[in-house]
Amino acid sequence: MSKKIDKLTPEQEKMIPVYIKRYSDPVFDGTYYKNFDAAKAEKMIEWVYKFCDYKVPPVIVVDNPVQAQLVFNALKNDPKMLKNIDKLKSSVGKMTPDKYLEKEIGKNVMGNLKSIESKYKEVNDQYLFACDVYSNVIIGFYSYLIEVLELDAEIVPLFKEWKALYMDSCIYNGIFADEVCIISKYPHTIKRNEENQLHCLTGPAVEFDGWEGYYINGRHIPTNIYLKALNGDLTRNEFVEEENEEYRAAYFEILGSEKLMEMLGAEIVDETDHTHDNGEVEHLVLYMTKDVVPGIDEKLAWVKFICPSTSTNYMISVEPKWTSALEAAASTSPLIMDADDYKFDYRA
Repeated sequence: MSKKIDKLTPEQEKMIPVYIKRYSDPVFDGTYYKNFDAAKAEKMIEWVYKFCDYKVPPVIVVDNPVQAQLVFNALKNDPKMLKNIDKLKSSVGKMTPDKYLEKEIGKNVMGNLKSIESKYKEVNDQYLFACDVYSNVIIGFYSYLIEVLELDAEIVPLFKEWKALYMDSCIYNGIFADEVCIISKYPHTIKRNEENQLHCLTGPAVEFDGWEGYYINGRHIPTNIYLKALNGDLTRNEFVEEENEEYRAAYFEILGSEKLMEMLGAEIVDETDHTHDNGEVEHLVLYMTKDVVPGIDEKLAWVKFICPSTSTNYMISVEPKWTSALEAAASTSPLIMDADDYKFDYRA
């Protein structure tokens, strides 16, 4: 007999964060990484393929999703490699992606592809949500419905069967194809900020075996950009010539204002707290080089904003004519005529 729930009880509401924590903690605290079991993972894959009424292919286990992309593309370029699948399975997990490709394939697969991004695009249609890190969202949501709200539906037994297999498998994600399935393990370390965004200013925010990712307040930063600032290799000219505001913001976050201003030979010209119409207070700082920059024949100036949604510091270039941080900030928007118009009702 069906029942309708119009409103959650206080006890039911209290269980929501409990279920969020129960099914997200294993992702972030390394539990899934530590508990990975290849045999149990293959049972999960077998279940998925049979459920979809497909023949179960050989399964290759890799350490990280980038390695999975590389191996999958290598197999697409040379399908004959599948004839030696046992050799492939025994060696791929023990080597980093570049060494694996160099030894097992004998040709520069990466040279045939423009970038890691192109590899991702090639295999996007091969993913199944039923066996992915985001499966934890579905598991937590439906477990709450079934166990707390006592949902009764025909799908419940099937859901429980799938849930048990996924929780045992500890698969981060998989690339599913007719001839092969490549599954990746979870990362062993994940670092986040107070908003639960991937974030670290002293190194990688995500670490898999064999691959690491750099993030600042949830925004991915290319490794070379991040390490250039972290290792102290960033030059004044590189910062001045950088056109990507995300990368410039990353330089600012990693170096800190004091080191960055010292490198640029800049100083604070003006700073102020500006209150918008929505009540939000924005701290604005105007920086300017002390001397004229050779080759440009004028001073350089930047105004620092703090993004209200990510707390990321942005250094936006402005004309050196400004002496007011507020006026300089207003000048960065094509929709604002002067400082009096720099008043937002809301900001994204």
